[in-house]
Amino acid sequence: MFTQDQQHAYDILCSGRNCYVTGSAGTGKTHLIQQFIADHRDRVIACASTGLAAQLLGGTTIHRLFNLSTAPCPRPGKKHLRILECTDTIVIDEISMVRMDVFDYVCGIIHNEEEKQKRHIQVIVVGDFFQLPPVLKSDERKVLESFYGRRVGYAYAFQSDSWAGMRFEPVILKEVVRQEDSRFSSLLDRIKTGDSTALNEVVSISEKHPPHENAVKICSLNNDAEALNRNCLDQIPQDELRYQAIVTGDVRPDEIPCRELVIKPGCRVMCTANLSDSVVNGSFGTVIGPRINAYDGCEEIRIQWDDGEKMNVQPAVTTVYTYLMRKRPDGSEYIDRVVSGTIEQYPLRLAYAITIHKSQGQTLDACALYASSIFAPGQIYVALSRVRRLDHLSIIGDISVKCLVSEDVLKFYDQLELQLEQSMEMAVKQKSAPSKRGRKSQWDGLETKLIRIPVAVEKELLEYAHYLVEQKRQGMA
Repeated sequence: MFTQDQQHAYDILCSGRNCYVTGSAGTGKTHLIQQFIADHRDRVIACASTGLAAQLLGGTTIHRLFNLSTAPCPRPGKKHLRILECTDTIVIDEISMVRMDVFDYVCGIIHNEEEKQKRHIQVIVVGDFFQLPPVLKSDERKVLESFYGRRVGYAYAFQSDSWAGMRFEPVILKEVVRQEDSRFSSLLDRIKTGDSTALNEVVSISEKHPPHENAVKICSLNNDAEALNRNCLDQIPQDELRYQAIVTGDVRPDEIPCRELVIKPGCRVMCTANLSDSVVNGSFGTVIGPRINAYDGCEEIRIQWDDGEKMNVQPAVTTVYTYLMRKRPDGSEYIDRVVSGTIEQYPLRLAYAITIHKSQGQTLDACALYASSIFAPGQIYVALSRVRRLDHLSIIGDISVKCLVSEDVLKFYDQLELQLEQSMEMAVKQKSAPSKRGRKSQWDGLETKLIRIPVAVEKELLEYAHYLVEQKRQGMA
């Protein structure tokens, strides 16, 4: 089921135009795209910049799909991907973390295929550039600046040579469905655009209450999160339980969410899959201990979830997909999503600490942000927007306002808002007296408005407007 906001966005996606889907955290971007993919499965390829985001979409990573290494890409891409011959739409999720050279390379491949087939391939990119930027090492920055002959900043996809040429239709979701507190949602919207006053207000409120008892600690660095988890685990006087992931087939390292799970009875864990109506991705609980299933001999982990329910958790299989082109009996071709590999692991992770990067897509009941090590724009906003309620948020350490937002991102969204204003601009104009020359207009006698509309939908809108006017006239008769 869609909100009105999401339904409008879905209708635009179905138009076939290239689209950029964005919106604040918690507005349902993933839900919208998942439904679009499900409704157009045999002609859509879905990929994402990270393995977790790809798995949420039931797709693959952008590096797997286009056979990319993590090194800077030559540009533009020239190779032929046969799978694109029967592709109508390519969805790229978490676009904020796709480097500009990767985006240029991918667009080059798509354009080559379009020219070869003499048809348009729809490209839908999804993400919020106010969130995390691409991971860019110093040596990669040097290579990119040599490629482009200019400074590349954080190397966002919108800074690429191809972005403007894609002519993306902006699709902005605004109705937040995660936060329960409208005041908190408003503060988050201001924080993501660099409003330090809103940040200070959140910090001031968080200082008035102690950290929640079961708050998840959010850190910017992997080492910090691992150290916090290790420290909390060491304080439990129980033997460790270690579970190695069983990996089969072609699986890249970044597609394995947890290679080794280390827990103890009594430790706090978070569920990473939907196990029942009440136990879902993001549910928290405490480990009771291991047990053997009497029917199949499988070792299970017994968990007491925070809502009181007790459950025996078995290993879950995460599927890694790739795409192949198939032929139907009538000779027509379609896209088939096939299994590339599998990862079998208990759908749990230690719930004492998590990195900002790993927290993307999570909704937390309570969190404590370790703020002093934040180093990149967007990290503050992503971390703060994970929690539902402001009174369940605490901030430890000082936050540097320099890390609030990138100036390049602010300029990009200023231009995006201007584009929307120009396409939706409405100037009210009072209809002058009917002219005595020429044919009488069917609009005579009605107040009219001058509306600027996209050329692509001009015909449909005019036909609908004429229909409404005729209905109104018949009602007056």
